[in-house]
Amino acid sequence: MKTKLFPDIASFCTTTMGEKGQVVIPAEIRKKLRIKAGGKLIVFLTPSPSGAVIFIPAEQFGKIVFEFDRKLTKFKKLAK
Repeated sequence: MKTKLFPDIASFCTTTMGEKGQVVIPAEIRKKLRIKAGGKLIVFLTPSPSGAVIFIPAEQFGKIVFEFDRKLTKFKKLAK
């Protein structure tokens, strides 16, 4: 669900952490990310004061790093 307040957010759901620290990723988000049982995720904790946690499917991580590197190269050229 897109919101006017956060237009870049593709989905917005809530979940609860269990006693063992396990968190269930809501079905809507699992579907969009094509995550299945046993799927590997890379987990990041942002350094921001909010301490946001980011989950990235491991098989998509390489694509994300490549795209980030490509954009960073463009920014470096613009900065010269």
